[in-house]
Amino acid sequence: MTTALVTGGTRGLGRTISLRLARAGMDLVLVSRRRDAAADEALGLLAKEGVRAIHVAADCSREDDVAAAFSAAAGAFGAIDAVVHAAGVRSMTLVADMSLAQWREVMANNLDAAFLCSRAALAHVPAAGGRIVFITGTVGAIGRAGRAHLAAAKAGIEGLARSLAVELADRRITVNCVSPGVMDTGAPDGAAAVAQLKIPAGRLGDPAEVAAAVALLVSADGAYTTGQVWHVNGGLYFG
Repeated sequence: MTTALVTGGTRGLGRTISLRLARAGMDLVLVSRRRDAAADEALGLLAKEGVRAIHVAADCSREDDVAAAFSAAAGAFGAIDAVVHAAGVRSMTLVADMSLAQWREVMANNLDAAFLCSRAALAHVPAAGGRIVFITGTVGAIGRAGRAHLAAAKAGIEGLARSLAVELADRRITVNCVSPGVMDTGAPDGAAAVAQLKIPAGRLGDPAEVAAAVALLVSADGAYTTGQVWHVNGGLYFG
């Protein structure tokens, strides 16, 4: 694997994943809605790793944007060996208070975006095969009050991954999900979250641990793993 496209790759967990793949020697295409300071910073960090990297501005819920992003990536690097879909939108609203517009926004920016990106990838994966990895989340398996729309979207992505794994096996394309638990973002209430959620590991997750799982799945060592959901959550959910 030599080139990876990472949606949401300019900040947060997506940026951590991008850096981990760069350290494995992969060139990167970072996709986010706009070229901003976060994108410039991420590109600078990747340059220090000695790999080639570009940024493409795209709204992954829009079909034309996704098609243009993949065309730009292919124009820069040729084939795209791995696609990591880490972009998404989340909000907190109880179903009783949720509008259809709020529901559709989360669905469009999570489930629809995963579909559009995986479909667009198929025209650019080399004949030797490739990798698709979706970042989902524990909420899709266990639910959470106020997150029904996000839980439904993430569970839908996992179903999409299983079906794609079957459809694409003869093309040597593996399709998997990495499902993070509660990550340590440096917020001061981390210990309270551990106690409230009763995480067996007794701590929040490190984004680098999620990135390591992604890196393995897109490597040669991941060639026989497909249609799976890799839970990285300290035992918060055993799936």
